[in-house]
Amino acid sequence: EVVVAADVLEDIVELDGQARTILKDQYSPLFYEKNKEALIVKMEAGPEIRFNCNIEVGEQVSRLDLLLKESTVKDNYDNLNYIDLRFGEKVYYK
Repeated sequence: EVVVAADVLEDIVELDGQARTILKDQYSPLFYEKNKEALIVKMEAGPEIRFNCNIEVGEQVSRLDLLLKESTVKDNYDNLNYIDLRFGEKVYYK
């Protein structure tokens, strides 16, 4: 029985590699959760990150990189609850 589809697993591997490049030590995933069209990364510390499975991983990671360069996000990264990249060019965080 297939637990995870091959394309989802490929996206997770690609996402993990690119996110580690950008976030470095701040990227400490506990697990990945797939819900319909969303891939949610639950972190050991810091915010959970929500990705859209229908948008290219590289595009979403680029938006994450731009967001993390903003001082309000960069300085408060560990205090954020989530970063949501599921809605095209809009990025939400709390």
